[in-house]
Amino acid sequence: MEKYFKLLTYITVFLLVVYFCIETIKADKVELSQKVTGDKIDLNTKWTFFPNRFVPPNMIDNKFDSTVTEVPGYWKSDIKYGTYAKKVKVPKSWINNIKTIYVPKIYTSYSIWIDGDLKGTVGKPGKGHDSSKPFVIPQKYNFVPKSDSVSIVIQVANNHYRKSGISGTISVGEYNEVSKKHKQKVYIDWFSIGSLITIGLFLLNLFILNREDKSTLFFGLFCMLYGLRVFLKGELYIYQFIPNFDWNIAIKYDYIILFLTFPVFMKYLELTFKKEANPFVFRIAIIFSSIFITLIILTEPKIFSYSMIALQFASLLVLIYFYSVLWKAIRNRNNCANILIFVSIIFALTVINDILYTEQYINTTELIPIGLVVFCAGQLYMICNNIAEAYRKIESLNQELDINQKEIIYTLGEITETRSKETGNHVRRVAMYTHKLAHLLGLGEEAVEKIKLASPLHDIGKVAVPDTILNKPGKLTEEEYEIIKTHTTVGYQMLMHSTREIMQIGAQIALTHHEKFDGSGYPNQIKGTEIPLVGRITAVADVFDALSNDRIYKKAWKMEDVINYFREQRGKHFDPEIVDCLLSNLDEFIRINNLYKDV
Repeated sequence: MEKYFKLLTYITVFLLVVYFCIETIKADKVELSQKVTGDKIDLNTKWTFFPNRFVPPNMIDNKFDSTVTEVPGYWKSDIKYGTYAKKVKVPKSWINNIKTIYVPKIYTSYSIWIDGDLKGTVGKPGKGHDSSKPFVIPQKYNFVPKSDSVSIVIQVANNHYRKSGISGTISVGEYNEVSKKHKQKVYIDWFSIGSLITIGLFLLNLFILNREDKSTLFFGLFCMLYGLRVFLKGELYIYQFIPNFDWNIAIKYDYIILFLTFPVFMKYLELTFKKEANPFVFRIAIIFSSIFITLIILTEPKIFSYSMIALQFASLLVLIYFYSVLWKAIRNRNNCANILIFVSIIFALTVINDILYTEQYINTTELIPIGLVVFCAGQLYMICNNIAEAYRKIESLNQELDINQKEIIYTLGEITETRSKETGNHVRRVAMYTHKLAHLLGLGEEAVEKIKLASPLHDIGKVAVPDTILNKPGKLTEEEYEIIKTHTTVGYQMLMHSTREIMQIGAQIALTHHEKFDGSGYPNQIKGTEIPLVGRITAVADVFDALSNDRIYKKAWKMEDVINYFREQRGKHFDPEIVDCLLSNLDEFIRINNLYKDV
């Protein structure tokens, strides 16, 4: 297993290197020129940039101090505001036709002009902190090219966040083409939100049902937190529901959620891998998160956003620690680790991708939501597999308990029969007879099984009858008969106090299996359907077995005589319907009798 883990680790590192080399090359290539794809132009290219200057669109060609910058890309920290300018060569077929420009998230406010016309403003760009208002959200604007050269001017201001500039690709062209990548991101985000929230609610519900397993609580919270984080961060869907939601509050929530996930995940890891995880790491995560959450609450985004650097570094440490825990778990032959190793590799790739993407080292997109869904799905599979394994163990234990319960009941019945010089096969035959009769009467499978389990206790009260009476070979005197009749009430008293349903049914059978359908039985002379069905069934089974087999006081009757007896007692001693079931299926009862014949 260790060799397998090492091989997997080497493969992962190799894939990481290849992946980032390819993406870096791709990023370098798209930065050299604008990319034309069908009816869309991606403006990942060089833009003219006027640092710390708002240049009106009609003055772009004046000789102001300017530089060249890459989009997407971020400014240097000493620049507070500036103007982007770009002339885009478009196909002649676009002239006088409605086209769309997609503008990604720009930190933290901007106004955009196309061919000198103001198309929109997000937030309020200003030269100072108080004169500007932050608001970050992707937008699409329509415009009509008047020539094959389109002038784009974007005035951007950032006095509220550590990153400044344009975070993604600006695209122009047909609406559907321009929206395609944005729609893909939206689909990914909502898939991630729905999946994470659903998994989280499922796990929280599992915790409510089983509060002893706290790992489901913490991983459920982890999923819920990240689902909420995608809702806040992704394409900023919160503004679709609350358009005037304060950006400063939204970014605070986003960072607080990120720092909360650290101790929550560490606790989950500790509870899942109790032998391998170190509880001290959870305490470190609590301290780490508490410090930065306090900083987030007390400061503004311009300051606390620098905590992202510490967060990224901590994320890498968590990945290293996570893999070390998995390594130990594999060495300890923990099955959970085998499942997690595969999904965690995918998650690790997406975490590293997002760190590099956020810092503009590669030109991909945010993938942590997908990585999280895969990782959480793996965790969910592991948890469900553990639950299934627990249920299998419980089922096995229940089967063992069921077998033990049957053996105990049969043993109790056999002890009684042994005292009366009978074999234990009597109680087994009676159990099989009652099972068959109950089935023929149309009782449900559960009721059939219960009467089969309880019927061997029908004569349990005989333990209180003296041996001299119980084993007397001749006819009993009237006094002796009265004593032996007490085994019904004694058996009932012995079983009635149990809270177990089988014992309760056994108590009914013990009390009523000598009652007769016409009311001439004992101990209470009840009749007809006043006698519980279980008592009526056992009465037929008990007498059939007594007549069909040798007893200390008599020899077994011929089957013809047994049949005649039941026909004669139909409606007198026995329930007519039960007698009919017996006689119409006699072969089955004879088979049972032969199968468990006394030796």
